[in-house]
Amino acid sequence: MKKLISLALALVMMFAVCVPVFAAELNSGTPAGNTTVLVDGAADMGEGTFTVSIPATVSIPWGKTITDVEYSVWSQLQTGKLIKVSVRSTDQGVMSNAAKTATLNYTLSDTTYTTTKSVILATNPETSAVKVNIPTANWNGASIDQYSGTLTFTAELV
Repeated sequence: MKKLISLALALVMMFAVCVPVFAAELNSGTPAGNTTVLVDGAADMGEGTFTVSIPATVSIPWGKTITDVEYSVWSQLQTGKLIKVSVRSTDQGVMSNAAKTATLNYTLSDTTYTTTKSVILATNPETSAVKVNIPTANWNGASIDQYSGTLTFTAELV
């Protein structure tokens, strides 16, 4: 009985090792065939990758009322996915001098940008700009000093 069970188990193991092959055969009767090639980027890359390049520092000349803070975006994403970039003032629109004794108020415009396509090459990125607006009245009421503020950029897939 043990020999019979051993033989049956050996046969089961042999059949388990067999790898089925599904292939088309080409011969004189069928000289051509098709092969489907699959690339599953989602399995390898998820939703994709992107880079938003922002400036570390932007200098605003004294008295300039509108200054563009330019940034660029490149990406390789799933079809239909885009990048949305939002910009906000971290300091509630108030720049101040180093001692925090003088302030210069500003506002932002064009604070949201969404890319137009899923694949944007780094050699030809999409560009946009947020505008820093400082009205003439704010310049006229400010002490001559060096002011600084902070803008926060946020990028997300949409």
